[in-house]
Amino acid sequence: MCFDITKTDPPKELYLDTSFLITSLIQTPSEINRHKKARNFLDKIINQETVVFTSLLTEIEFIETCIYLALMPIVGKGVGVALKANPKFFETHKSKIDDFIDRYRWTREKLAGRWTDLAINQQVIKTARNCAQEYNLMFKDGIHLASARLLFCDNFVSLDKDFSSIKNLNFYTLIKKS
Repeated sequence: MCFDITKTDPPKELYLDTSFLITSLIQTPSEINRHKKARNFLDKIINQETVVFTSLLTEIEFIETCIYLALMPIVGKGVGVALKANPKFFETHKSKIDDFIDRYRWTREKLAGRWTDLAINQQVIKTARNCAQEYNLMFKDGIHLASARLLFCDNFVSLDKDFSSIKNLNFYTLIKKS
């Protein structure tokens, strides 16, 4: 079942996918409207004391995206090449990267005591492989779905449409008007 995050309140428990966290915490010029809508839903999650779950993969993906978004305006699409070519690149652009990462830390602090991360272990990997195969997902998305399943959380917020057809999952997202 799909729920539009602009028209519903968050449930009592909710798995947060990386795509939702990135969009709600970081405003890019091309996604101002999506950012505002996602941020509004995140504020509801915080204020309504929703219990949230993530995978440790979420933090890795978030930091990876922060680095990319911080450096892309400076070096263009060759962020990976620039990082390899200049080992001091992180140091030179530390404040921009830290600004994005601080937003993630702030969110974790606001949800202190209500945020649970699931480590990636053999059970998660095995379940992720099955989820990825059954639902035609990328393996990283399989890890997120497996983590939600293993945490017995049937409520999942993501801006990645690949989760919209998952059986027995309450999928919270931005629904485009037709």
